Amino acid sequence: MSSFEVVVVGGGIMGLSSAYHSVQNGKKTLLLEQFPRLHSRGSSHGGSRIICFAHQDNHYQRLLEEAYPLWEALEKDTDTEIYRETGIIFVSMEMDEGYGARTLQAMRASPYRCEKIDQEERAKRFPFYTHSPESVWFFYERAGLLRADNALVAYQSELERLGGVLQDEEKVEEIIPGAMVTVKTHRGSYQTSSLIITPGPWAKDLLASLGLQLPLRPTAACHIYWKEKSPGAYQEFPVFNDVGPAGILFSGLLSPNHVGTVKVTPIEGAQPLDPDGDEDQDRLPAEWHIEKAKVYVREHFPGLMSEEPAILEPCAYTNTPDHNFIIDALPAHPNIVFGCGFSGHGFKFAPIIGKLLYQLATNTIPDMDILAPFSMKRFADFNQK
Repeated sequence: MSSFEVVVVGGGIMGLSSAYHSVQNGKKTLLLEQFPRLHSRGSSHGGSRIICFAHQDNHYQRLLEEAYPLWEALEKDTDTEIYRETGIIFVSMEMDEGYGARTLQAMRASPYRCEKIDQEERAKRFPFYTHSPESVWFFYERAGLLRADNALVAYQSELERLGGVLQDEEKVEEIIPGAMVTVKTHRGSYQTSSLIITPGPWAKDLLASLGLQLPLRPTAACHIYWKEKSPGAYQEFPVFNDVGPAGILFSGLLSPNHVGTVKVTPIEGAQPLDPDGDEDQDRLPAEWHIEKAKVYVREHFPGLMSEEPAILEPCAYTNTPDHNFIIDALPAHPNIVFGCGFSGHGFKFAPIIGKLLYQLATNTIPDMDILAPFSMKRFADFNQK
């Protein structure tokens, strides 16, 4: 039986970040992933994710302030483009209250430029995105896109360059807690003093096998891409969020992986998912969801073909009831920690989340005293056998 100081289960962006921080701190580290590298069944694949430095919740703002320089360091160490700053168009029909007002307050409180864009200026600067004359627009400079696949490859290469072991296509079948944890797969068994579990949509069942019943909801989502009418029309287009009082309604960005397309997707409409179900059919959006996207593209993006999507890129994520993360440890076995329930907005925080998971698993004092809002104890139906 092989022994490692740290074993990580789940090779998405959170698991890769955790394993990277472990091996960077000199620990003998193993990362186990049930699918091939860069697979598309989880939450971390794809061309891009939106990132914005300003956040309405203080604990997420603190995480962002730590994550940004860590992304930049990973870029430098691997000579890879991961963060591309484009700025963000923040638009709403109701900016005076709710989600829009709180986020705008965070943007204005940050040290970066946040400017209101009047109707005349919109037409000059962003001719290929239109909205109602009554809508309110702001442009915030410290935002852009993360090249998701590039980030995965960068972490994988650094993990192995620093001496870590990444074993893909190796599914965990059993975890036996103890001072030395035993992790059994279909290939063999491993022992470790520190286990980090980041299994994405498979978290609910895997944690249930350890006695935790958590309110996790695996969810099918889909990134929808639309073809440009004139190639290059959106080459300089920033990321955008169209928001209402309760949250984001539509979001999108230029696609670096699918040249000549722009991702424009409605946020609502995700469906419950069996993560072990059919990879294609179970993850495609409902027809009404696509129709809603078509209407939005037709009304607001005159430079895109709205008849049919160019590409449907299925994705999966895991919601919690309050859409906040869970970062915690088994109560009886604090050397087993887990991160899950990232609810579709976790990717941008991955560098600092992985660092905190590593520190929690190895009983190291965390760099940030910030884990209380992410405790599983906030859910009344949480229990341990």
